[in-house]
Amino acid sequence: MRMRLTRDVEQEADGQRELTVEVFVHERRGGVAELQPAGAEWRVRWLRGTADLSSQGNGTATVRVTAPGLYRVRSVASARRTRDAYVEVSDAEGALHATVLGVDEQVPRTTGPMLQVLEERFGITSARAAQPAQQRD
Repeated sequence: MRMRLTRDVEQEADGQRELTVEVFVHERRGGVAELQPAGAEWRVRWLRGTADLSSQGNGTATVRVTAPGLYRVRSVASARRTRDAYVEVSDAEGALHATVLGVDEQVPRTTGPMLQVLEERFGITSARAAQPAQQRD
């Protein structure tokens, strides 16, 4: 399956066992990261891929996702325009399937509404809330 996060999230079946993701890269920012809840934080592991970049670090990157999990697909079109798609990849009948959970348009130094929903779903919000109470005890 191929996924492009450029202007919108586009998906097309290509009969492959892996998910190929294409994103915009600006100043070497952009790519695909696996997200795993770890208490009050996310454990983030950036996946390596191939990139076609100019000398300024702008262009496109292609990353292959080969395992089920939760992923953040970050496409950076410019210094002011970043888009994060949150994608759940599952394995069904020997093929990977991607479900787009939502997309956040990035505003610098803020948490988008879709990430807030995922933090609530995976218990990160409640773990953060419990931290100050534990520190007072």
